[in-house]
Amino acid sequence: MHSHLDMLPARPLLFAGCLATSACTATGTEQVESSGHAVVDQATFDRAKTILEAIDYVPFGYKRDGCYARSFYMSMELAAARIESNSALVFGRRNPFGWDEPLVVDDDLAWSWHVAPLLEVETPRGVRPMVVDPSFASRPLDLDAWLLRMNVSWDTARVVLLKGAVYSTTYETHRETHRTSWRSDLTRTFEDMPAFRIEDIQAACERTYAFLGLEAADAGERTRSATEAERRAGPRLAKLLRRSAELTLALDGQGKLAAPTALGEDATPRSPSFSSGACESEGRRQLARRIDDLAP
Repeated sequence: MHSHLDMLPARPLLFAGCLATSACTATGTEQVESSGHAVVDQATFDRAKTILEAIDYVPFGYKRDGCYARSFYMSMELAAARIESNSALVFGRRNPFGWDEPLVVDDDLAWSWHVAPLLEVETPRGVRPMVVDPSFASRPLDLDAWLLRMNVSWDTARVVLLKGAVYSTTYETHRETHRTSWRSDLTRTFEDMPAFRIEDIQAACERTYAFLGLEAADAGERTRSATEAERRAGPRLAKLLRRSAELTLALDGQGKLAAPTALGEDATPRSPSFSSGACESEGRRQLARRIDDLAP
């Protein structure tokens, strides 16, 4: 995802960092391809594209933050249809001063890290790792082309390919652990795909609620009113809440819903199920706080 940035009409280069507080060069593709890993046929991949193109409740237009939540929802939609996916996570190369170089998307936007769903697809030319990232591509890109959109490659960035859908709570661990590009043993089949955690679904809903409001606030005549932003985003917010509950039930029916941990990070009991009301109230609070941060 990406860190929160202001919405002033004139903006300097934005450094966003997917933070929880998406003809190729031969090098990258050759290094990540491997037999025996997750491979879907072209028909399944086409079905996956159709499912993802139908998502209209996720703020793909709000690019400054939220990649981790967008990626998580895309993976949930695929899993509800029994299609496995993995995660492509990328950090900029660490410079001699110990800082990660930014991932520069264009003159107005740069990220400290980014993540999107990845599927390995059987094609006439062999297995290709394909990334689905509607935030900056209208069609799936192979891994090398996706990295090139951020002006990096497998060799010049730290690309981490992770098994299943991984929410942002573990990204900092990967940032510190992997000094070069690395791939895990990716999901081979839907049955092999790790389950989704209730607490991650809840957190992703809350973040997405706030980002939908921010996307609406940034559209047309900008507003710094959280109430007005919610009004503009109303139908999509309602669908987010409804679809989150539906996905939770669908994942549970597929055996892909993990029981919540007994306690939260603050040692309070976690809810045993997804709560639309909690998503709405916490998402509204996050939206108001972020919009307040933009006030001059």
